[in-house]
Amino acid sequence: MKKEPSASYTPRPIKHLAALNPQQKDAVQTVEGPVLVLAGAGTGKTKVITTRIAYLLTQGVRPENILAVTFTNKAAREMRDRVGKMVGKETADAITLSTFHSFCARVLRSNADAASIRKDFTLCDSADQSSLMRSVLRELRVPEKQVQPSAAISRISLWKNQLLTPKEALDAAGDPWEEYVAHAFRRYEEQLRRNRVLDFDDLLLFALRLFQENEAVRKKYAKYFQWIMVDEY
Repeated sequence: MKKEPSASYTPRPIKHLAALNPQQKDAVQTVEGPVLVLAGAGTGKTKVITTRIAYLLTQGVRPENILAVTFTNKAAREMRDRVGKMVGKETADAITLSTFHSFCARVLRSNADAASIRKDFTLCDSADQSSLMRSVLRELRVPEKQVQPSAAISRISLWKNQLLTPKEALDAAGDPWEEYVAHAFRRYEEQLRRNRVLDFDDLLLFALRLFQENEAVRKKYAKYFQWIMVDEY
């Protein structure tokens, strides 16, 4: 979370509402309760989100109370640039606007004790994952022709996003291949924890568990980020 701004902050009016169609304008100006925008590619969903951020600022919302998240660094930069053109770079920089993974990493490092992890954890990239999985499969004496490391990593990622533990994955295994991967999942997790490493799925999973299980942390962020924008929901 960022430092509080000076009391002299004054929202700038925006002139972009006229460029929106009625449905887009309705989404931008609805500021109470949840808003879901469903539309095809290239129809202006990101435009709606960035304009809504600017509109909220004109309604007296503090930039520090806005959280906007998206999937890629490129998309996050584009969103920040768009907002900056409407409200000014300094104001845009006061908004927490990042990727899901970057936001979750910040939350975990700021609340490492509550999340039961080391604050100095490192991230496991795709190359590290492949190397680790090959090592795990060798330990289990599973030939690569039987279980490809990349396929195992993909399945483990799916299980993590389904919030399954290695034991639950093993219990749900539908064939020998899934059983092999579930055993690899257990060893893979043990190695990550032993080396104080998180993979990118862990960033989301550990942050989710932190918010679910720690009421104090959840309330702190809920009070701080009162408006949350999610691109590519």
